[in-house]
Amino acid sequence: MNYKIQYQDAFSLLLCDLDYRESMYAESDAMVYMTGGLSIEGNMGKGGLLGGLARKVLTNESFFVQTIEAKSGPGTVAFAPVSLGSIEAVDMDGSYTLSVQKGGFLAATSGINVGTRMQNLAQGVLSREGF
Repeated sequence: MNYKIQYQDAFSLLLCDLDYRESMYAESDAMVYMTGGLSIEGNMGKGGLLGGLARKVLTNESFFVQTIEAKSGPGTVAFAPVSLGSIEAVDMDGSYTLSVQKGGFLAATSGINVGTRMQNLAQGVLSREGF
C-alpha cells in the first residue's frame, strides 16, 4: 500500500492508495473520503466484543472500527485525526510494540494488531489521561 501525508503541521490528511484486494482499518470517525472500488464495513475490530468494550470504557475511543477493502478495484481513502495535530507514520516490522495515548491511533494495515492497555492506579489518577 502506498500512502502520503499532506499538510503535516496543521489539518493533516493521510491519503492511502489500496490495490485490488488490499485492506486496512481505522478509527470509526477518521475517514474523510474514499473513491470508487473501495468498500467500508464497521465492526468491533480484532478484539471482538471485549476489545470494543475495552476501547470504549477504558479509553473513551470508538466501540467500532472501520475496515476499508478494495473489493472491486483499486482506490484511494483519506483519513484525518479528530483533534488538530500532525500525523506520524510508523513502520512496524514486528520486532517491537508501540504504546500511544488515547486518541493517538488513526489507521493501520490489516497485519497490525491494536489493543488497549490500562495504566496503573497512580498513573491513571495523576496523568489526567484516564485509565
